[in-house]
Amino acid sequence: MTRRATLSKFIHKITFLENTNRSEIEEGTWNEVQTSFAEIHPVCDNRFIALEGISFGNVITEGYFFFRTRFIKKIHREMRIKFHDRIFEIKRLVDEEERGKMLSIVALEIFGDEDEANEE
Repeated sequence: MTRRATLSKFIHKITFLENTNRSEIEEGTWNEVQTSFAEIHPVCDNRFIALEGISFGNVITEGYFFFRTRFIKKIHREMRIKFHDRIFEIKRLVDEEERGKMLSIVALEIFGDEDEANEE
């Protein structure tokens, strides 16, 4: 697939959030640190077979989503993703082909933390 065809699928604006409160006792303060465009798909049961190195056991898979975006070096697993009014916890980051070009992300939708993500 050509680079132009790949980038044309990145139609969803997402924002990466980082917890600026490093205390484990206090509530998190999530601030926007990076905005990007991504391709987003829900992860269904048959997709888990293709996710190498991840064991979900008997976990219900409804809340898992697959994000694909350009590679951003400062993104890490302790961040969250904001997409519209929805918040996702990053579970796995994969640098596709280890080339620093494309980033695949497996994330779990978090319900009830919308107020935390809006404390910008």
